[in-house]
Amino acid sequence: MSFQPIQVIVIPAVLAKVAVQGFARVINMTEGIVYVTNKKIEERLYNTFHQFLIENFDEACPVGATNRKASHENILELERQRMNISFDQEANREVALNSLDISLLEARFSQTGKVLD
Repeated sequence: MSFQPIQVIVIPAVLAKVAVQGFARVINMTEGIVYVTNKKIEERLYNTFHQFLIENFDEACPVGATNRKASHENILELERQRMNISFDQEANREVALNSLDISLLEARFSQTGKVLD
């Protein structure tokens, strides 16, 4: 059995067209499945967030501004934030240095051959 040149061209072209159409249907089906799945996830997230807002509305969405004066601690905290310093980096000026037990520090420094001034 021999093929004519036109058959050699037409048969693969028809097969390719059928394959492309079948592939396009598969792509459309998977896009639909992905869309439905994403839509369900989106609805679950929205419902969860909506329920959270209903249960915690007062904390999540405070209403109104306050005009009370800031406490001294709040002002100090704002200053620390402005200078990018954490609370534990500040010196405690209410405690005298000689009242602290620094024997552990001296021992650690001496282990490394350094002197604690």
